[in-house]
Amino acid sequence: MLRIEAEFKELVYSSNEKVSLLCENESFILVYTLTLLDGYYKNHTYVFNINIPQNYPFSPPKPVCITKVLHPSIDDLGRICLNITREDWSVQQTLQVVIFGISSIFYDVPTENPFNQKAHSLLMKNPSDFIKEVNLVYNSNKI
Repeated sequence: MLRIEAEFKELVYSSNEKVSLLCENESFILVYTLTLLDGYYKNHTYVFNINIPQNYPFSPPKPVCITKVLHPSIDDLGRICLNITREDWSVQQTLQVVIFGISSIFYDVPTENPFNQKAHSLLMKNPSDFIKEVNLVYNSNKI
């Protein structure tokens, strides 16, 4: 718990990231809001719940995108495929690394080992149609 609080304070004081920390039944959720400035997702804002397990840092946090999104690394339920929260996790990693990983998949969209086949296929076949569909899905959040 002390480590989570220390990492959260570091996020708040040393970065421009918009974050908040929720505590429910002795579990923590880091809420991260990402506004994209460039790329396929330019001017879009996405909200993520990063679920921090009780045995953190021995188990990785699990990020979920709350905002509906079309992305090759994010499935229809918002689950995110990030190596840093799976096989590459170690106790030396931090919440800052997870946030960096989330933002990086939006600026440099991975095309290998897609988690969302539909998004990947559309991106590979027709990037301009992909952008249209990304905007359509994003705008459906406002309804």
